Amino acid sequence: YITLSQEEYIDDILKTHKVTDIKDGRGSSAVPEIYDLKPNEDEVRIVLPYREVIGSLLYLARTSRPDICFAVNLLSSFCSCYDESHWKHILRLLAYLKKTRALKLYFSLHNNDGLEGYSDSDWGSVKYDRRSLSGYIITFNGCAISWNTSKQKSIALSTSEAETHAMVNCIKETIYLDKLLEFLIGEENKKSRPKTSVYTDNNQVLSCLKDGATSRTKHYAIKWAYVQDQSKDFKLKRVSTKDNPADLMTKALTAPRTAELQELIYQK
Repeated sequence: YITLSQEEYIDDILKTHKVTDIKDGRGSSAVPEIYDLKPNEDEVRIVLPYREVIGSLLYLARTSRPDICFAVNLLSSFCSCYDESHWKHILRLLAYLKKTRALKLYFSLHNNDGLEGYSDSDWGSVKYDRRSLSGYIITFNGCAISWNTSKQKSIALSTSEAETHAMVNCIKETIYLDKLLEFLIGEENKKSRPKTSVYTDNNQVLSCLKDGATSRTKHYAIKWAYVQDQSKDFKLKRVSTKDNPADLMTKALTAPRTAELQELIYQK
């Protein structure tokens, strides 16, 4: 197998910003208090290397550490309006990275699960703007190859709406990767690999896709039409929340729950 990790890069972040003496974190990248953060509107700003650290963490989150995407995404929203409360969460995230610096992504030849996409959302937990979060993680033969956390552009009025937005984002990326894989291995070899699957842990979304829109859901039913139109290229399935690695992309979780999902993402 091949492994991908960035231990030295994490050490460089800690050294560059002179936080090498920081204590190891408690096993999770964020705590629920992160939802309470709001922009600092004071005209006098404290001088901290906030933007520089966020820039380093964004690169790390995009290349090898999907487990920090949630925290980095939220904290990056305050690059021009931060204060000590935001910096405290940055230090917590750095402490978490120090503790988990040895995590590796494993690419194995012995797994034949094919391409699988997992989606999740967090409905309106960010208190200052109440925009929901979308997250997905896509694996190939059991290893994460693409992931993302993003705020939704409009305010979702229900968990079903938030989950639908998240699932559509996951499907679009999964279809792109499926087409890329088909190009790389050749269309003639497509039948020899498992059919691509997309997973969600929301029963209501799957039910709405089957039964159609209602008066309460028709304002985003066009997204379901998109899913149904594209479903010939993949299988849409339900996964339990316990086994959904995308849960880590959208929520502040406890240390034990974080450890469970780390095993799914960084499995050997």
